[in-house]
Amino acid sequence: MKQISLLLVGVGGYGSVIAKEVFTHMDEWNATVVGIVEPFYDATPTKPLADARGVPHFDTIEEFYAENTADLAIICSPIHFHEKQVIYALEHGSDCLCEKPTAATTAQSDRMAAAAARTGRRLHIGFQLCYVPAVLSLKQDILDGVLGKPLSMNAMVRWPRGRAYYARPWCGKIKKDGHYVLDSIAMNACAHYLNVMLFLLGKTAGEAAHAASVDAIVSRINDIETFDTAMLKLNVGDVTCRYFVTHACGSNANPVMRFEFENATVEMTETDDEDAIHAIFKDGTVKNYGPIQRDFYRKLPYCVGATRGEGEPLCTTETAKAHLSCVEAVTRKVPVLTDLEWVEKGDVRVIEGLDELFERAFAQGMMPYELDGRFGKPVHVDLTERTVWEGDE
Repeated sequence: MKQISLLLVGVGGYGSVIAKEVFTHMDEWNATVVGIVEPFYDATPTKPLADARGVPHFDTIEEFYAENTADLAIICSPIHFHEKQVIYALEHGSDCLCEKPTAATTAQSDRMAAAAARTGRRLHIGFQLCYVPAVLSLKQDILDGVLGKPLSMNAMVRWPRGRAYYARPWCGKIKKDGHYVLDSIAMNACAHYLNVMLFLLGKTAGEAAHAASVDAIVSRINDIETFDTAMLKLNVGDVTCRYFVTHACGSNANPVMRFEFENATVEMTETDDEDAIHAIFKDGTVKNYGPIQRDFYRKLPYCVGATRGEGEPLCTTETAKAHLSCVEAVTRKVPVLTDLEWVEKGDVRVIEGLDELFERAFAQGMMPYELDGRFGKPVHVDLTERTVWEGDE
């Protein structure tokens, strides 16, 4: 079995979590790290792990490829670096696993896809739920009609985030150093839960469904440029997808999802329990699909294996584009509410009553703005019209 050489690009923040997973398991994957690209290497938790293995580090991706090569580049840098670094790695002979989101804009995503096609290299996007066996098993049942016709999908996340979170130099920015970032709770922190609904509705194993339109309310109470709360109601064919997520809350509630089908209700929570995803059929029978959390990093050995020729990308730029095109359009076209009252609890700004409102809306299968007049009426966005940002054609 061929040993696969790995380049890790960006090993601070979430990249350090990926790096730890790689260094822990790379021997069993028959892989080896041949380089790290990280301009702030000395300040990262990855340094001791890499130094112990004698892995060289570089400030830029260009410095690495000047005299080195890698079979697979794992790119965990901030969003505004994705396009340039992915294309550079592809053009220098590497397959790529790029962390979500693909990029800041669909135009950037298209250029990355074109580079993969031009070079003949594999480009994976790291939406981790697309690689989880329990999710893939559920999707196969949907494709096979086991659950009946999909009717609605609902996802809710409440993750309080404070000053340290927003202190990151690109967090919540429209642009950073002249490059689009469009970082928001829907683009980045809670992107998985919008993406997975669209992925599950895709007509083939590797396809995601594109929404035709969205009714959206977004707001911010933190000192950012985008938004820290999003309430999106998507029209995906005959299916309604409700997605509401916030950082402006007082208590933590890990992602919860409920999917209604003609023959069953599917509930999904991010745990290691065998019933993390389970279907309750109308006749009372229950089917457990398995755990989620323990397979969060399955994308890593999967992409190593694909580089070895053992499979093709499960989540491509086209798969991830259903999420990206929706959030990009919302960011561009929906005004951000900024006049909501808030209180400070510790270092977190909180919209009072939002926790309870989200819980009530999820329980009733409704949108929070349908139950609380503070947020006004949603803005309707036609997602069949291409969104183009100035200077990014």
